Amino acid sequence: MTFETPEYDDSAPFEVSRSPESALPRPENEGVNVCRVSAISMMFSGDGTGVRQVAPELEDMGFSQSLASGEHVWPQTHPLEQFPNLREQGYEEEGRNRVSLWQGLNEEPQPRSATAYLVAVLGSGLERESAAAAAALWRQTGTLEGVPREAWHHLLHRWWPFEMAPWFPMLDGPPGLGMEGADPDEPGSHLPWDAQLWTRMFDESVPRADQLTAPIVIHWLARRRLELALRSTDPVTRSLAMALLPQEEGGPPTPPQGSAAPSTSAKVSTMIHGTWGWEGDWWRPGYDFHSFMLPHRPNLYKRRGTPFGWNGRYTMSARRTACTEFQEWAAQEAENGLQTLFGHSYGGEVASRAVLLGTPVSELVLLSTPANKYVRAAVSTPGVRVVDVRLRFDPVLFLARTRQRLPNYPNVTEVLFNRWCLDHGATHRPNMWAVESVMALSGL
Repeated sequence: MTFETPEYDDSAPFEVSRSPESALPRPENEGVNVCRVSAISMMFSGDGTGVRQVAPELEDMGFSQSLASGEHVWPQTHPLEQFPNLREQGYEEEGRNRVSLWQGLNEEPQPRSATAYLVAVLGSGLERESAAAAAALWRQTGTLEGVPREAWHHLLHRWWPFEMAPWFPMLDGPPGLGMEGADPDEPGSHLPWDAQLWTRMFDESVPRADQLTAPIVIHWLARRRLELALRSTDPVTRSLAMALLPQEEGGPPTPPQGSAAPSTSAKVSTMIHGTWGWEGDWWRPGYDFHSFMLPHRPNLYKRRGTPFGWNGRYTMSARRTACTEFQEWAAQEAENGLQTLFGHSYGGEVASRAVLLGTPVSELVLLSTPANKYVRAAVSTPGVRVVDVRLRFDPVLFLARTRQRLPNYPNVTEVLFNRWCLDHGATHRPNMWAVESVMALSGL
């Protein structure tokens, strides 16, 4: 099948459809299929509450009411139990089978049905949807613990074609992705998308896999696809691949007792970028979102020294360190406390951790921030007004298996974009704030 590489606009809107035909691998369907894949990944996390929170959006995508309700979630499903017999799926039928696989998932909401659909999307020549499927499948195959030795022997010594060697790492054990130290914005690191090469790789390997070897084949395919996606020229594709975050650790944090936000005499507002955001500039004085907000927050930090920034690494330890460093920065640069603290994505978690540790904040503005335990605890802090700006459905957050709705507290004002888009950074783009009337709806 030949795929035309679409011309991407990061925050371009797309239409969602309940039609089974929208499962076909066509550019006009790519947005909804990316969202479907990420929703399935969340179902595999076992978080039925996180699924239920976006039930209307899931039904708009064509998920059945039982799937959208969170009734069917499949935590800790072993790879050997979830993979179908790939030889029987008919993946060579130029995508037509994706319609039947999608319908089969809604009619029989079982792990194998969900995995069969993910594998079919993994083989797509459309860059974004195949990257999203790779992220979802990588989580499911994990480290391939429990795959018997005979499966590796069967794969490597009996039928694995010699010509596939350049595409796959021939390791003694299961491969690891090693994403924590990766820098997708390093100059010269980007590669153009080659749809024909990818689909050939998929078509030559998947039909050879049987029940025994399928987990290994899909694991390797997902790894290779993610490596390519991390080097994509398309920032949305990179964001989908980078949604593989470490799991949360420890119990829920306890909000500080008696902690109070400062009075409205606070003199400073500021912004915290998200993962990899140091390479961007939207949050820096003189650049787009900072300049857009400056008339509304004249005290937005723009004076001596430098604005706060952190290394943006994709680890919890990096975010803990960023919180400590932000507290030190705020003590020096915002002696009277913070009026408005903006945080995008995991920068919103850094901001929330700071609130939990007693940094005085009057107003917390969260932009596409995962609704994890730190953020949910911070928004319940007495005296803090919260504005929560989000995409209607954020595939990056669901691929990361984090919730994307906050509790309905009186101090929380939620603003959901009406338009569907895949750009995780759309919530800090001035043009999106204008078309979505965010300023008026948020009361900022």
